Amino acid sequence: MADVRVRIPVSVVDPTTPTTQAGVAALTDNFANPTALAVGAFLMFWDGANWDRASGAGGILSVDTELPAAAALSDNFANPTAPAVGAFAMLWDGATWDRWPGNSVSGGLVDTELPAAAVLADNTANPTVPGVGAFLMGWDGVNWDRISAVAGVLQVDVLSGGGEVLPTGATYNTASSAALAAGASANLDSAEIVETEYIAQIGITSSVAFKGVIQEVNNGVATSVDTIFGRAGETVTWRPAHRRYVDVAATAGVDVFRVVITNMDTSQAADFYATFYYQNN
Repeated sequence: MADVRVRIPVSVVDPTTPTTQAGVAALTDNFANPTALAVGAFLMFWDGANWDRASGAGGILSVDTELPAAAALSDNFANPTAPAVGAFAMLWDGATWDRWPGNSVSGGLVDTELPAAAVLADNTANPTVPGVGAFLMGWDGVNWDRISAVAGVLQVDVLSGGGEVLPTGATYNTASSAALAAGASANLDSAEIVETEYIAQIGITSSVAFKGVIQEVNNGVATSVDTIFGRAGETVTWRPAHRRYVDVAATAGVDVFRVVITNMDTSQAADFYATFYYQNN
């Protein structure tokens, strides 16, 4: 006899009455919106108020990336509204966005404030450049020229003013004073000047110590230039600071180079000599 304690539940369903379960169906694209239980199923997103179906096309989920719509890059591009993300290099010219130009050799081109590259040549016009290192150029007063060198050695031409200037009209003469008394003074003069002359050197000597005042005398008016002292038996050579520093011009009066000599010995007379060297350039 069967055990009457075993119970088998049986569900009787009317096939004409709707159930809470959706019918089983194969998944396909472009599937009509089903009525389904809140179980794992079709992809849905919560928008803060309702559940929405996740949209897509061609099997690709559509996602809002916050990027603007794709567009071909060009110059004078309107300023886009875009998130701060990496993109093609664009530069703002103050009004529109332009593509950053470049080439395959140097990459992006940058305004360095340098002038355009040019082949160096003599008589190049004076350029407007920033203070940067450059090839060595020399200014000839009108144009820039390349500085020349041979085997790495700079070539230099010595022009007027940079080397020795030979004197023209070179003249020298000697003046003397015999037996000048102790403590006495005398004028030792050059020959009369007949055209403008420039003193180059004066040599003074005596057997005793002396004082000499160098003067230029123009039209009888003496102007002291320098004062020197010398020891007994030694020649003192005086030269101007520059070859054109002391000059005497020819006038109607007395025009000479002069040394006012003073015997510094306190007991004996002596002879004094002065030699004047001058020229007219």
